[in-house]
Amino acid sequence: MQTPSPLIEVIIPVHDARRPLQRAVRSVLGDCDDRRIAVRVVAHNIDAETVEGMLGELAGDERLIVMPFEDGIASPSGPRNAGVRATTADYFTFVDSDDELAQGTAAAWLSEVDALRPDVHVGRLFGPSGQEIPAPLARTGRTTGLDPVRDLLDYRTSPVGAVIATRLRGAGWPGFTEGVRVGEDMEAGVFLWNVPERITRSDAAGGYRIHSDAEGRVTGDRLPAAILLGPILRLLELPWFRELPESRRRSAAVKFLRVQILGHYDRLAAEEGLSDEDLAGIAPVVRALLDAAPGVSGLLSRADAAASEAIAAGRSAESRALLAARGRGATPLLSRVLPRSPRFLFHPDSLLSRTLRSRARGRRAGK
Repeated sequence: MQTPSPLIEVIIPVHDARRPLQRAVRSVLGDCDDRRIAVRVVAHNIDAETVEGMLGELAGDERLIVMPFEDGIASPSGPRNAGVRATTADYFTFVDSDDELAQGTAAAWLSEVDALRPDVHVGRLFGPSGQEIPAPLARTGRTTGLDPVRDLLDYRTSPVGAVIATRLRGAGWPGFTEGVRVGEDMEAGVFLWNVPERITRSDAAGGYRIHSDAEGRVTGDRLPAAILLGPILRLLELPWFRELPESRRRSAAVKFLRVQILGHYDRLAAEEGLSDEDLAGIAPVVRALLDAAPGVSGLLSRADAAASEAIAAGRSAESRALLAARGRGATPLLSRVLPRSPRFLFHPDSLLSRTLRSRARGRRAGK
């Protein structure tokens, strides 16, 4: 008798024998004895027998598959995509070999996904300290019918901690970008938060736990803007992105400007300084984002809009001054909070609305 396919398969790529793989696998199989969940460990450029040795007694669990994958490339994109192609489960999710699911999460996700049958189910995300990362900062009490704009889904960025319907594999989901040094999950994430119709959010207390204790974990160097921001330019040219409603393109563009550009380069401007070469590399990306959808500048705060427009126009001295002031927290309060256009004052992605929503979430968490 053939064993039925699982409801959820957890894909865990591993490329280094120093990774705490056993912890990641145990957080799924050791915490939940339900046969509707399985784990696929993708042995990436590492011998499968070595991986089985890393797993100890867990290697004998019938719900576990160790899948060899060799591409000679030091990027998680290849093994993640290979795992997605291989799965026969109705849903899949990813856990990095450094990380784990919090206690009770696997069983909770099984129950929720089985009941809701969404396209994407978004779990909670916790940092190394155990503090919840408030992304997405969804509407109060909203667990079904999530909207990309109203529930600020783009701020989740990566699909980590999300359970994804395997049917999306044949419905345009681009998977992880291969052959890039950074941003391999950008297209995959933006697609998941903006294209599928049925997006739900987990109501469980647990979720995905990020760790920072693994030996050999890769850290980022200061990369040229062309490499660091190149994935954004590629995304903006994709047909499915260009066909998104204007409001969704605008929200994605605002998030990239705030986080990937202003939020990254303001610190560098304040601490290390920015060269003309840095600014020249940033400028075309900022221009492309400002052109991505009407009203992008209007939704930004006054300070962020001014900095973005100075960068786009090539005004180097002004750009450095505005970014450095932002990085030092020296920008006037109203300029930081109020949007350029008054019509966006109570938009879900205005800084005022985000602040109020964040405080409301904090009060609920403190009860």
